[in-house]
Amino acid sequence: MNIWDKIEQKTGKIPMAVLLSGFLYGIAVLYTQTEWYTGPHGRLYAQLSLNPWDFNLKNECRFRILAPLLGYFTGLRGNFFMGIPLIFSLLFFTFLYLYARKKATSVKMAVIFTSLLGLTTLRFIPIFAPYYVDSVYLFWLFLAFAFVQNALIRNLCFTLAIFTHESSLFLLIPLILYSLYESDTRNLATLVRITGGLGLGICLLFSYRLWVTQHAEVAYSSDFYLNWENIQNTLKATRQMAPLGIFYSFKFAWLGVFYALYLSFKNKDYLWLTCVISILLCTFLQLLIAYDTGRLMNLAFPALILSFFYMKDKLPPTILCEIMSLMLLLNLLCAQYYVVQWEVVDICRG
Repeated sequence: MNIWDKIEQKTGKIPMAVLLSGFLYGIAVLYTQTEWYTGPHGRLYAQLSLNPWDFNLKNECRFRILAPLLGYFTGLRGNFFMGIPLIFSLLFFTFLYLYARKKATSVKMAVIFTSLLGLTTLRFIPIFAPYYVDSVYLFWLFLAFAFVQNALIRNLCFTLAIFTHESSLFLLIPLILYSLYESDTRNLATLVRITGGLGLGICLLFSYRLWVTQHAEVAYSSDFYLNWENIQNTLKATRQMAPLGIFYSFKFAWLGVFYALYLSFKNKDYLWLTCVISILLCTFLQLLIAYDTGRLMNLAFPALILSFFYMKDKLPPTILCEIMSLMLLLNLLCAQYYVVQWEVVDICRG
């Protein structure tokens, strides 16, 4: 029995998960420059949390209502709104550990895997840019994938994710494919049922957006993003820095995804292969309409989670442990950069 087994045996799974999440947060604070960067969107979220229904106040993020609503109802408003993304970031890694343990992963491997993702922008962005709501919608998306076999939880969490940020819509097709992959029956009726359940949340979102446009003008709309001029400007801004932004989002953890893809192709597991490739492609599609590469790539996180569990099922535990430990060490030693537009920002403490 190793030290991790002893700690979990003494504390229990949930306290162990909370302690690990808090520990990773502390490591990330020491690792990252905590400049409390609000950014233009961060200020808008904080402003919206003061009074989400004040339509006289111009706010370009009004369609992304869920996180400001949570801030409003919990009292974490204005400058205190940063508490909402922080709480959800802690919840993300807490639930990630618990999910790994639920999937019959050893305590040691669950700690290594959770720590590996803790040394990526999934953990660093909520510290470097604490007012951004990425951790909120990524948490809901994580639950949607984790409970994919439970239609109610899957559909509810996906709806909560798209009400937090419309970027979550890019994972609609991957979530449908993964739901089909995990389904007991893979036929047209199952596909229609899955699509219809997730589509209900999308209908609610567009109904809300339509209602908002009757009361206020919101610049960050589909017309703003889905036009040729914006696509051209975005491509100019991302074509040079996109490779760096993609790499530094998860750094050497990408190696696990590539190896899992190789294993699935070798095993002719083509539906799983399609699921993961669709996650990557749909995440990359964001770079056609937005240039905040370092943050946008976080949406590919399900590919890393699915790859880990695929390798767990296909590789001997000792081999998997060595691979994951090597990626963890490389991520720890590799400096962390945040890529946006033409700029590469060193967010590590100097």
